[in-house]
Amino acid sequence: MKKLLFILFVSLSLSLSAQDTKPTGADFKQITTHAWGYNTLDSIPWLYKGATYGWTKIATHRQLQHVLDSIANVTSYFEYEITTNNENDIAIPFILTDQTTVIFNGSAIKQTLWSGEGTTTLNISLQTLKYDNLILKQ
Repeated sequence: MKKLLFILFVSLSLSLSAQDTKPTGADFKQITTHAWGYNTLDSIPWLYKGATYGWTKIATHRQLQHVLDSIANVTSYFEYEITTNNENDIAIPFILTDQTTVIFNGSAIKQTLWSGEGTTTLNISLQTLKYDNLILKQ
């Protein structure tokens, strides 16, 4: 899954048709081929996509590493749809920790609004309605 997301991210980055302005000066170095460049001032690689699309910035190593790290940190993921009104005790397939993020109807909720750390039962201190959506990430 991680490899698929990485490939998707890289392909989207390379396929963007927006044209950036190529840096000028001695700090911009052409790399082995005529289609790649590297700016030593900000460590950003550039790709020349021809006369129509011009020069485009490529994601930096730090940006790619941030995306990969954020993906790698999600060790457990659970999605649940509330089945009845006022349902508050929900069985979770992993042990809740202080690193667990609870997303209720698309918004992350504070840790003071849920309990169950150290157990596999999530108790939400909110009014829940049928079809509300919960996502848990750890």
